[in-house]
Amino acid sequence: MIAKKELKILLIEDNPDHADLFLANLELTVYSDAHVAHQWTLEEGRRQLRTNTFHLLFLDLSLKDSTISETLNQISSFGACCPVIVLTSLDDDQTILNIIRKGADDCLPKSELSDVLLERIIHFNLDRWQLKQELVQSREAYRDLYHGSPNMLASVDARTRRVLTCNQTFADVLGYTREDVVNREITDFYHPDCHPKFSKVFERFLQEGVVSNEELQLRKRDGRRIDVLLNVSAVRDHEGNILHTRSTWIDITEKKSAERQLHYMQCLNRLIIETIPDLLWLKDNDGVYLACNPRFAQLYDLTEKEIIGRTDSDLVDQEQADFFREHDKLAIDAGKTVMSEDWVTFASDGSKALLETTKTPLFFEDGAVAGVLAVAHDITDRYEAAKKAEAASRAKSAFLSSITHELRTPLNAILGYTQVLLRDSTLTEKQLNGVSTIHRAGEHLLLLINDILDSSKIESGRLELAEVEVHPISFLQSIKEIIELRAQEKGLIFRSIIEGDVPTSVLVDGLRLRQVLLNLLTNAVKFTEFGHCTLRVHGEAAENERVFLTFEVEDSGTGIALDDQKTIFEPFRQVGDRLHHGEGTGLGLSISSHLVELMGGELQVMSPLAREIEENEGPGSRFFFTLQVPILHDARGEDSAISQQIITGYISLDKPGKRQKILVVDDIASNRAVLRDILQAVGFVVHESEDGHEIVNVCQAVRPDLILIDLLMPGTDGLAAGLQIKNNKDLVHIPLIAISALMTERKGLQQQCFEHGFRDVIGKPCSVRKLLETLERHLPINLIYDEKKEGADPEDCIVPSPAVLDELATLVEMGDINGISQKITELCMKDAGRYAVFCSYLKKYFDEFQFTGLLNFIAASRSKKLCQEIKMQYS
Repeated sequence: MIAKKELKILLIEDNPDHADLFLANLELTVYSDAHVAHQWTLEEGRRQLRTNTFHLLFLDLSLKDSTISETLNQISSFGACCPVIVLTSLDDDQTILNIIRKGADDCLPKSELSDVLLERIIHFNLDRWQLKQELVQSREAYRDLYHGSPNMLASVDARTRRVLTCNQTFADVLGYTREDVVNREITDFYHPDCHPKFSKVFERFLQEGVVSNEELQLRKRDGRRIDVLLNVSAVRDHEGNILHTRSTWIDITEKKSAERQLHYMQCLNRLIIETIPDLLWLKDNDGVYLACNPRFAQLYDLTEKEIIGRTDSDLVDQEQADFFREHDKLAIDAGKTVMSEDWVTFASDGSKALLETTKTPLFFEDGAVAGVLAVAHDITDRYEAAKKAEAASRAKSAFLSSITHELRTPLNAILGYTQVLLRDSTLTEKQLNGVSTIHRAGEHLLLLINDILDSSKIESGRLELAEVEVHPISFLQSIKEIIELRAQEKGLIFRSIIEGDVPTSVLVDGLRLRQVLLNLLTNAVKFTEFGHCTLRVHGEAAENERVFLTFEVEDSGTGIALDDQKTIFEPFRQVGDRLHHGEGTGLGLSISSHLVELMGGELQVMSPLAREIEENEGPGSRFFFTLQVPILHDARGEDSAISQQIITGYISLDKPGKRQKILVVDDIASNRAVLRDILQAVGFVVHESEDGHEIVNVCQAVRPDLILIDLLMPGTDGLAAGLQIKNNKDLVHIPLIAISALMTERKGLQQQCFEHGFRDVIGKPCSVRKLLETLERHLPINLIYDEKKEGADPEDCIVPSPAVLDELATLVEMGDINGISQKITELCMKDAGRYAVFCSYLKKYFDEFQFTGLLNFIAASRSKKLCQEIKMQYS
């Protein structure tokens, strides 16, 4: 309702006396505060209506610019704005009726004008206008709902079955206009196949007055069929007779299609389950059988229906039922597929079978366990075949071992005597040549026997490595001396190249490595007629005192075709030019490949080579592999002297005297303190942060030259923090170094760190030297060394306080692996490496999981005889 003070009235009256009378009466009503705009002519009044909003219009019929007739004809044009109340001097009923017919909302004879009547007319017309507007809005809303409904709506005449009205959705879905639909029989829009059913439904409607959820089919204009759900209610006259319908059609085409597809899939799944030769069953989370196939039912000599609803306890003894239930739980707990092999006996015929069972847990969308699906495949035949093959393999291996021994015995005599005869000066040149031919043939035969025996060992898995200390320089020199002579005999150039960080001593199976390299180099010489053969060894430092050694054997021979490269490492394969030579068993490369694999590498081949080919040379080939081997004695040639010196400081290369800033990010305060003490002792400025969440803000505040980040932190871990730095264009230049105790536990962690923006990774525990030398690699600094030697001499062993020893002993007794590792790291870095020697012995026991020895060492550390006992243990 409009507030009285906000009421706006437009009065169009050209008689001043009449206007004053109107205003005087208005002052006496409750609407005395209303705002009244008075205009003298019809045109001025019209202009006011165009530019302003009014709630009531009082209009005199006889105006200066309009006659009574003209004014009457224009009343309807004012009615859209507000209620129009005509003021007239005529008061006969016919005139008033004519005025109302012309569109006026009310008529007020001037002769009857009073405050009471005026107030009533204003009140009445305002209320009626508001109701009128609400009715218009309601109709518009109904029309919008009717035509905007997602369902098809229509009214159908109960007698003629013709469509009286329909909404836009009905027309759109069927491909018509509303004009096309109205007055046509509703039957025209049903699919012909559905006409008989619809007739029955409509007859039932005429009797009952309602239709609920009836599935029918409509036909679109283009002939396509759609599935619908029909609901109908009746509109009746005052006597209860049905006049027409209120019909609603819901399009369920997609639903019906999905139902048909589901039914098809259910039938298909059932067909698969019933015909699959494997045993298949499904249990719920409580172990109750929900489904199984006939093959599984044969296991218990029951039908499928008899098994569904039961548990294993209903089918087998409790011990076996508990066994099956435990395996179900293993799959559920693992959250993934698990496999097992079990012997079972079929109750239907008593036969036994070995089943390979795959159990997969099923989960609902919310993560709740739905059950376990199991498929069991009968592998009895495969098991029996494997047993026979294993027996045959053992027999073959035994035979080969026996026959090679029998062959070696006479061959040993032949080779021995040929060597004796070759030293006999009484033999003629012809005789010496004959003996030499016999000796070479014997050596070749010995190589063939060794190849066959090695191949047999590899096939049976009996070939084991024997790692020993090897000095790479002298080791490679001995190989070079052998191959160099053979190369010279053919007029080939032999090159031996050592590159990178090759240590002076490593732990590797020297005999097998020598066998591989000699085989590759011998082949290179054998199949190269012109040019060169090259042995190249490259060393690259790895983590945990290990080194990557890459061996390459390259030649300028005829090369190897791409198709042959796929099979060249298979046993008894001789490909390309190698086939024409007709020498060897074809086992050399196969054995070499397996030996390299046993040593932790992969033998690969590349041919042809991308290089300039000299005259008469072939496209060449390159065989190569990489081994990661432990370094012994930490000996690295020219660096060995420096490695024994203590680091006391550094020199900044970019700006003399500059102190490099290091940001240490670690959630453990003690770890940060250790790194802070180490770094500050040699002159670094250290800033700290306890988590990776605010790392960008901290970096922007302190602008570090390098960041050390622990990987394992709550919230934002080290990898996520590194990624933030990597993705920030203002900080990406800052070197990131990861520090983690997970290096030996998580495969591929180092590569993952590099992908997240880290430039290096240091394992825990690490030495002070390794930490500082890592910083030197990534900062513009040179470390300063003094002449004092470092070393793991027991005499230099400094033991930490009894409280620290007690804490270590407690961690060992609890078996807290992470705690022990963290404590060793903390001690190793504390006080600039003060306890480095002590930690080296701790780490030796820890790395070998000798916890009893670790406890004994800690106990011995409390006595004054510590250094003597250490000497005895490691002398």
